[in-house]
Amino acid sequence: MEKGSPVSFNAKKVLAIVGSSGVAFIAKGTKVNILHPGGLQTKNAFATYMLDWYTKNGNIIMDSSGLYERIANDVSIALSSANAGPDEIQKVVTIIANQIDTGVIVK
Repeated sequence: MEKGSPVSFNAKKVLAIVGSSGVAFIAKGTKVNILHPGGLQTKNAFATYMLDWYTKNGNIIMDSSGLYERIANDVSIALSSANAGPDEIQKVVTIIANQIDTGVIVK
């Protein structure tokens, strides 16, 4: 339905489908073609919903994740070392990004 692709199948048993003109029965073995499963309004609906949800809630998710605090803490520690510089900061952020990528808890 998300892709808006037609669906075809052979009925394995008698099917009852409710349409605008009432109930229709489809015999076992009949090929059923549904050109717009879920209706035209469902095409890309899930992807659109998820994009909207993350756009509206992205800051809340990031604020509650602890990621900002973790970065600030680890960068602060790196900056207080004798070798403080851009390379050390990049290493810290790369380590955190890799941990997130592999599902390690960031907090």
